[in-house]
Amino acid sequence: MQVKPSGDVSRPNSKQPPFLQSYQAVIERLDLIAVLAALVSTVQFLTMYRLRKGDFLNSYPFISDDGFDWVTQGLALKQFITGVDTSAWPVLRHPIFVFVTFIDSVLNSSGAFILLIQSLAVGGVVYSVGWLARRLSYSATSIFAISTCIWLHNFSYFRLWILADTLAVAFMTGSACLMIASRLPSGNVRHLNYSAGLALLAGLTQTYGLIPFVVMATVLILLDWARKRSLFVTPELTWLMVIFLVWTTAQSIWIGLIPHIDRPANFALIHASLGMINFYLNVWAVAFGVFVPLAVLSVKRRFDASIPATDIETATAAAVAAFAFVTLLYQWPDARFTYIYIPLAVALLLLLATPGAEGADDLADLRVSMTCFAAAAFGALAIPGEGYWQPTVRHTQIDWQRSWPGIALAAAPLDRFSLEKECNDGTSWCAKASVSQSANSPYVYRMMSNYRRRKGLE
Repeated sequence: MQVKPSGDVSRPNSKQPPFLQSYQAVIERLDLIAVLAALVSTVQFLTMYRLRKGDFLNSYPFISDDGFDWVTQGLALKQFITGVDTSAWPVLRHPIFVFVTFIDSVLNSSGAFILLIQSLAVGGVVYSVGWLARRLSYSATSIFAISTCIWLHNFSYFRLWILADTLAVAFMTGSACLMIASRLPSGNVRHLNYSAGLALLAGLTQTYGLIPFVVMATVLILLDWARKRSLFVTPELTWLMVIFLVWTTAQSIWIGLIPHIDRPANFALIHASLGMINFYLNVWAVAFGVFVPLAVLSVKRRFDASIPATDIETATAAAVAAFAFVTLLYQWPDARFTYIYIPLAVALLLLLATPGAEGADDLADLRVSMTCFAAAAFGALAIPGEGYWQPTVRHTQIDWQRSWPGIALAAAPLDRFSLEKECNDGTSWCAKASVSQSANSPYVYRMMSNYRRRKGLE
């Protein structure tokens, strides 16, 4: 996925000093997208890393109810493997992110490894969408704008939180971009193979991570069957069967291996109801409003030029629609469920903005770069009405200090369980450490009581 050198770097200008020849060769081989992704990951990591001090759960400010659970399970897995504590876990979650928190516990890095993986995941999303944009012939300016948009979008706020979603989104986005690439003129079956592997990792991180691959593959299979008027085994069908077999086997082994009391009920809150329509009209307006002009102009341009949708464009649109439909039926007001498919929606817009198989032209390039810069500015400077978790359009305002970058920069480590105050240490758990006063729900109290008990065994 390296940028093709613009010249013959194997025969540098002999009149130039050797050090300058080497420097030019490096620049010519430089992958702009990789540099942008690395820069994003670095800034994201440094921003989050400074917010930990001593015990991770005691100090890091962006931990929701589920976050306490994920970190506790990493400690529990270490104690299960070493035999220190083999008691049943209160809740058993998907394995991939538990392995991340497990490694953090083994390394005794107090959350540093977790933050590193989350930061790399953020850079991974930037790289995936930027890589796709390059294959669609977008310019370096557009790729920079797209990368900035992906990173600074207002719902990127959720990347600050300790949740499996950030890693699942990275795997899921990479999978979707590779599947799109597999159907481009320059694509090949290797892209599909890599897409399937990332989809499996996404599904083992969060079940919804399988949605893009399953929906896109299904649509492509049906379109292929309809075009040839016969049923036959396609590469996508083969991978669907393999993923189903491996995913169900891995989940069964995980569930059978780890003693536990309960498991999250996937999609249990999905009901055939439009009770969430008002909530999601606000969420979608905040998340996608800035992209609407680009989408309308792109569709109109294609309609005027009689350019039909390709199979992969149809499949990508179906995946975005599937996410929107599932979240609409999910009876829980949480904008985080929209955040997870924003990169996929951006990938769809990149496809729609191109006027044909030859890729982006100057007009598409200009429209995409302007739109993405606007989305990045909106994310960096605006605060959605009523906050990020349950945003509204009505009270959205420009206030960079209350936007998610402003919140991240203003945040500081906490003493959530009074370890510094009562135990004279931000790391050790003593008898005076207060769990009950810090727990804002019975669920958190249960998880933190379990975490505190396990820390006493260390």
